[in-house]
Amino acid sequence: MKYYTHRQTIMQARREGLTATYNRFHNPNDRAPDIQQLRELHVEMDRAVAAAYGWLDRLLALNHQRHEEEVEAERLGKELR
Repeated sequence: MKYYTHRQTIMQARREGLTATYNRFHNPNDRAPDIQQLRELHVEMDRAVAAAYGWLDRLLALNHQRHEEEVEAERLGKELR
């Protein structure tokens, strides 16, 4: 939300659209403080997304492990009958 709000503030203050704002964002020569902050917020957001995917990967692996354990327990239960 901080990223979106800051981006909107830049666009309104400069009376620029999304394309112009991102052209400035990607221009390494643009060192305006508001653009620098937008870049920093973008890095923050990228890190949060990467962390979320890391958790999702671990959760998926855990789900597969649990499924294998359940299948094995069911197989053993049938063998004992």
